[in-house]
Amino acid sequence: MHVITVIEVIVTDEFVGWYEDLSDAHRDSVIHSVGLLEQMGTQLPFPHSSDLKGSR
Repeated sequence: MHVITVIEVIVTDEFVGWYEDLSDAHRDSVIHSVGLLEQMGTQLPFPHSSDLKGSR
């Protein structure tokens, strides 16, 4: 039996502004990493988790 837990990722207005300024390719990369974060939560491995700070 597998239990799937999805983490809700909450972003700030600062993140939204930064994200909107990215190129399409960089946006795709961010979406991929955020999707992994939603799926794996605190178990997200390097390199996706190396810059996460202040998560609750």
